[in-house]
Amino acid sequence: MAKFTTGQIAKLVALEEQRMGKGGDGLHTELQELIRRLESGGVGTNAAAVRMPSGAKVIDPRRAQAKALWDKGWGRELGCKKFEDYLASIPEIPIFPNGYTVRFPHLVLVDQRITLTRACQLLGVKFDGNDQTFVPYDPARAVTTQVSWARCQDGRVYNDRKPIDCRTEFAAKGDEFGLSAFEGISLYAQHPEVIDGHCMDLPGSVRADCRGDCAYLGRWGGGVVQLGCHWDDGALPDFGSASRGSGAFNP
Repeated sequence: MAKFTTGQIAKLVALEEQRMGKGGDGLHTELQELIRRLESGGVGTNAAAVRMPSGAKVIDPRRAQAKALWDKGWGRELGCKKFEDYLASIPEIPIFPNGYTVRFPHLVLVDQRITLTRACQLLGVKFDGNDQTFVPYDPARAVTTQVSWARCQDGRVYNDRKPIDCRTEFAAKGDEFGLSAFEGISLYAQHPEVIDGHCMDLPGSVRADCRGDCAYLGRWGGGVVQLGCHWDDGALPDFGSASRGSGAFNP
């Protein structure tokens, strides 16, 4: 896990000097907003813990995942002043079908009340497209609820498989669907390790002007995380189709 470095502090000082030298404002207001946001709702494990009647503290996954998005700026974008205000807008975690914790090990909060491009900016994901770049592969199966929960798998079980073939297999199973671009970055936001040495094909989203191209998310040289698209009729050993179960979505 990367730590805040003295080099970053020096960069902030240099940026402040540049801005002040041009007659602009310093960084105080922006840095203070960041500090307040990160502190709101608690810090570290305390941010995700709730106290039980016995007095013991346990990790609340709903609170933990909401805090992860809050810290990235979701609440600010939605006009929430405090973490608790943002948390109040997050639905309870639904009950998923038996077996989903094995088939789809990652629980994911998907908050689509902000745009894909803005979400990428908040998460530090490079994306050269815009909010019209991707459309659903199957609009009838796309999740239209703005805030939802998903159980997902990151695609490693489908490595070296064509996304187009994975869609056929998903359809045969009946309760599995390829992740969309937004669901893919949401999975990354909560579980960044899913793209360690692996790229997720996201066959639930295709390029609007070329439906043969599906979305993908991966980390490239220099640690750059990128959302892009490529031909869905090809297979690569480090790429696999990420998917979600349909059980709690009532598609």
